[in-house]
Amino acid sequence: MTEKNIELREKVRAIESLAASCLRNQPDDDYECEAHLSVSLSKIAEKCADFLGKSCVEAYDIVWETDGADPKDLGLPSSMRIMVGQSDEIDIGGEIADMLSDRSGWLVESCKYRIM
Repeated sequence: MTEKNIELREKVRAIESLAASCLRNQPDDDYECEAHLSVSLSKIAEKCADFLGKSCVEAYDIVWETDGADPKDLGLPSSMRIMVGQSDEIDIGGEIADMLSDRSGWLVESCKYRIM
């Protein structure tokens, strides 16, 4: 087994351990459980992003170019979490728009974002 393979296996184990820990500690209350799930997924996404050398970004207030159709009728979200490789403020907006378009099949007119 190569050194790179060992390193990758350790990263996978760390993510699996984090996911298992999140699943074991679920609150009974539905609202608390949903909030816990959101936080847990953010932690897992952050860990994955660190390992991949990417940033986890939440795009929100997304305005889709839908040719006049209601985005909700098309099943388009108003926010989405994605992984991006850019850290340069100039390039990251374009990469976010490209990723959102690739995932949805629709162009993005505008959106706001925050790095998680």
